[in-house]
Amino acid sequence: MIVLLSGKSGAGKSTLAGLLSKRLGWPVFSFGDGLREELASFLVRLTPDGDIARRWVRKPELLRKQAEKDRRFRGTLMRKWLVTYGEHARAVHGQDYWAKKLARRLDAVSCRSAIIDDARNMPEVLAFSGQDHRVFRLETYPGWKSPFPSKEPLTETALDDYKGFAKVFTPEFGALDEVAEEIAREVGP
Repeated sequence: MIVLLSGKSGAGKSTLAGLLSKRLGWPVFSFGDGLREELASFLVRLTPDGDIARRWVRKPELLRKQAEKDRRFRGTLMRKWLVTYGEHARAVHGQDYWAKKLARRLDAVSCRSAIIDDARNMPEVLAFSGQDHRVFRLETYPGWKSPFPSKEPLTETALDDYKGFAKVFTPEFGALDEVAEEIAREVGP
């Protein structure tokens, strides 16, 4: 069983994935893992201190700490880099590039049950259509403020009209435990 979590940035997908992982004992994977690895490799080639770039991409909290010290780094800089690089890779290698990359990773570790915390577009959902899978949507809680002040990137809205969600959740802030429990009951052994 593959559980795919969809939702906008800040909705709590990664937090929910962690809660599900604890309940079900399944590993958490992310399309963004491959994206961060490739972006880190790209930045390492561009920067005089590649190690710093690598750490920023793999551990975004280091970038946030740097942002507190240096006004040149603003809150969503890394997110903008990730979105831009992800869109570029899809344009060059095909819309299913990140989906194929993650599917190969799951095959390499013979993973049959997993949680994927960032399904953002149809190729990512369709990559698992031949397997037992469920796609759940996590809407942002009431009062949530988008990290994108002007226009959300396409990756944030590509599944807004998708009709194949097993269920759509709009939990109150702090209520992800109940969502995890419900999903675990539906997909668990």
